[in-house]
Amino acid sequence: MDSLPEDIWAHILQRLKTVKDRNTAASVCRRWFYLDRVLRRELSVGCGMDPPEAAIGALTTRFTNLSKLEICYFGWHSDMGKQADDKTLKILSQNCLQLTDLSLNFCGFITDTGMGHLTLCRELKSIRLNFLPCVSGRGLLSLVTGCKALTRFHVEWLMGVRTVEWLEFIGRKGRIKSLAVKNCKCVGDYELGRLGRRGWQNLREFFFAIDLRHGSAGNIFGHNGREASLLNAWRMFDGSQELCCPNLQVLHLVKTLSASRTGLNWLLPQCSSLRELHLDTCIGLEDEDLVLLARQCPELSSVYFRAPIHLPGANPSRLTDVGLLAIARSCPNIESIELAFHDSDLSPFITSAGITSMVETCLKLRSLTISAADPFTDDVMIAVCKSGSIESLELDQCREITDAGLKMARESSLKELKVRSCGRLSDTGFAPLKHSRKLKCLVVNSCPLVSRGGLIHAAQVVIYNGTLS
Repeated sequence: MDSLPEDIWAHILQRLKTVKDRNTAASVCRRWFYLDRVLRRELSVGCGMDPPEAAIGALTTRFTNLSKLEICYFGWHSDMGKQADDKTLKILSQNCLQLTDLSLNFCGFITDTGMGHLTLCRELKSIRLNFLPCVSGRGLLSLVTGCKALTRFHVEWLMGVRTVEWLEFIGRKGRIKSLAVKNCKCVGDYELGRLGRRGWQNLREFFFAIDLRHGSAGNIFGHNGREASLLNAWRMFDGSQELCCPNLQVLHLVKTLSASRTGLNWLLPQCSSLRELHLDTCIGLEDEDLVLLARQCPELSSVYFRAPIHLPGANPSRLTDVGLLAIARSCPNIESIELAFHDSDLSPFITSAGITSMVETCLKLRSLTISAADPFTDDVMIAVCKSGSIESLELDQCREITDAGLKMARESSLKELKVRSCGRLSDTGFAPLKHSRKLKCLVVNSCPLVSRGGLIHAAQVVIYNGTLS
């Protein structure tokens, strides 16, 4: 064993995925300890660091090639000791000169000063900030101006941010390829225009979400209370020249606006390279938007739609079979579809015939997820089972699916089946799956008529109510 060269040992140690295994291997001998010190590239720390300054100092001194670090204090309380603060980030920035990826989650004592310390990490390419209440727009501005190599910038639940100069700077420089702004009160649809032509042109991934639990003001009003009504909330023009997003491939929007020549309705025609689209409870989403999407984004491979909502006093949105079929017919590369509804509120508009036609039209469809949809009936299940391409099916709160439809799964190409809160399914429906040897994974949760015994041998791996059977 001692005669093995270091590159072989390095390969062996790199195959250890869990932190516990790597720590155990490093304690075997000095040689392995040294190799682990050189090879360790990633660390995830949090509540166990006390005091955090000493812990970070020791870890960053030991692991000299550290490039990715996550600090998370989810579930923290005062009995666990101190949290990482600005001093901790100062030590980190001085010791980790090769750091390229940093995530800070639920760090309640980090302020703008700490953000300034991070600018010393010249190689930093990716930053994720989630719930840092003491960080303001000034701290974000120092980050985006000081970290010259930054290409991924994700911020979420930063309630202390009240200004958007940092967003303007991102747009002017155009360096950011992946941008996420989620549930930050100062940034509504209106503010996204501040990215400008250069900012939108270079984006490849964009994630945007608005928190409506405190009302719809995040949509209707820009920061500092400037009104931006539904019809002029998001006009993406730079002078006389309209903006475009030729490189955007991933687009996730949650509770954003869609109205004539604004918001989502403006954005979709500009995204000719779009591959992945996620629209969650977007205000005003209609068939027209999906028809436009189908026409302009032929390379789309993954779509997620959650039922749209409407503001008080506005005309309720109408998303029907027309929109779904437009995507199915115009986007031949669709491999994944997720449809989710709010308490089956769209059942009069989305029908089982529409979902069936969508399944039959998407010849490359491999994964289908349906949630809270009364239109998912036995007829739709039969169409899914007859499809030769669908390998993964997930049903959540589908009240119309019965044992008669589920029995067809034995003749399908399904390899993974997940069922949750489908009250009309029983052991009888799963019985034909036994010993079929086609299904690799079966997950059943909160189905009152299904027993653990009724799922025995129904798949290679069976998980019943969260327990492996």
